[in-house]
Amino acid sequence: METAKKVQIYTAGHIPFQVGLEGVIAEGMDEVAHIEEFLWEFSGLDRGRYFEGEKEWMVYIIGATFAQFEPYLRLNTQEKEQRLDALAAGVLKKLESRPIPVCTTLVVDDIIVQKLFAPDQFLKKPENKYLPGSYMKRFREGREKHQLQFKGGEAFAPFKYMLDKKLLKAFKKANIPLLLSTDAGTGGMGIVPGFSIHDELGILVENGFSP
Repeated sequence: METAKKVQIYTAGHIPFQVGLEGVIAEGMDEVAHIEEFLWEFSGLDRGRYFEGEKEWMVYIIGATFAQFEPYLRLNTQEKEQRLDALAAGVLKKLESRPIPVCTTLVVDDIIVQKLFAPDQFLKKPENKYLPGSYMKRFREGREKHQLQFKGGEAFAPFKYMLDKKLLKAFKKANIPLLLSTDAGTGGMGIVPGFSIHDELGILVENGFSP
């Protein structure tokens, strides 16, 4: 961020685990890459911990997040909705000082839920012919990224999707700038460029945006 300011480069990225949203805002980052990045604000992370690499961080973070939200899974729908509304309000409070633009990327959640709970339906998607063969092989073998990350905690995937949709609606209502995006990237998550932007638009319309 220090270098970016010196050379006047627009900055977009994740919310680093050890920094958190308040740190990102304080340093003046221009854009947050995914709505799901705000999930870590609720995970009760020990930001002072040190790990050698991203893999170790992800193991710690996923475990901490599952532990934090496990009680939510036992709530009825109304109680769950109320709790999630409160979480979204907390994030908005932090954004009051600087409403940083956020990329939507909700199609990621949609695809994760599909991969975990309707794998046959996922495999039949015609656009998957554009995904790398190596990715489809990993998926069929149960070695795909999200299959591994959510193993033993599959119930958290629809819960996470519900929370991300809550954040989307709260950001829209508060006029936080939202950027249409899908995180299609390399095809390493089962998200196909082009097709996924149409899916993302559909998700936005389902959640209160006009066509």
